[in-house]
Amino acid sequence: MMKDEIVDQVRQMRERQAAKFNYDLKAIVADARQRQKDSGHQVVSFARKPKKLVGYRIARGCDEFHAATCTGAVAGRFGLGLPVPKCGV
Repeated sequence: MMKDEIVDQVRQMRERQAAKFNYDLKAIVADARQRQKDSGHQVVSFARKPKKLVGYRIARGCDEFHAATCTGAVAGRFGLGLPVPKCGV
């Protein structure tokens, strides 16, 4: 197997960084975040935001399960041909 100088350098830097913080992952991450903040560069996150189940039925007092069934979301989305239940709320 060939030795790659760049890969070796990256591994050496990683080892030095870990040793500097006594292999404490929280300290390593805190330092990385601080260096990122101090850099002045714009930081962009591509993390997906969780979808919220907010429908008009929930706003009117239905719980999440009832909201999904009383709006026909379950039956309608999957094309089951089931009648949409009426909600008395």
